[in-house]
Amino acid sequence: MAGWTRSGVVESGVARAYLAAGGGRMLTIRYVRPGELIGSPFPIIGKRAPLGISAVTPCVILEFDIEDLRQVIASDATAANQVVDALSQRLQDTYATLAAHAFGTMAERVAGHLLDLAQPADDTKRLVARVTQQELAEAVGTAREVVARVLQEFRHDGVVATAAGSIEILQPEQLASRVGRWHFPE
Repeated sequence: MAGWTRSGVVESGVARAYLAAGGGRMLTIRYVRPGELIGSPFPIIGKRAPLGISAVTPCVILEFDIEDLRQVIASDATAANQVVDALSQRLQDTYATLAAHAFGTMAERVAGHLLDLAQPADDTKRLVARVTQQELAEAVGTAREVVARVLQEFRHDGVVATAAGSIEILQPEQLASRVGRWHFPE
């Protein structure tokens, strides 16, 4: 759905919003889960960035009619505040992504994405990110070989176990301790 110019709410599934560069590299801005807004604010604010949307798992998205949304925003202060709140959250997500990529190591970036993608496996307490090394590399904006080296380090430390198309998180707390060493100024 690259270049998607619609907006909606995710009813089920997980999707990702990403920016794409001309050379094919991508950077995941956020993962979107049920109940969250997804899509492009471009129809409302004008086109400024190459935003793309893709499904991580099968998704159902309830799409908005942009003209109807504009009318609701213009006539209902509560709805307008909710849209402002949602856009503010998206802006904060973008800032966090920028900080992680500017200040974080590749291991921190990979760890963060693995935790974002992790889902309980079956009816067990196991956490599994159903993602390939290539998909993970695209999400963090690097080459698959770089992600493979990071995962090798994580496997060596007993933090993850890998299989074709999935990565099991064996020690979520230890993986989480590797995320986001940057911080907000006091």
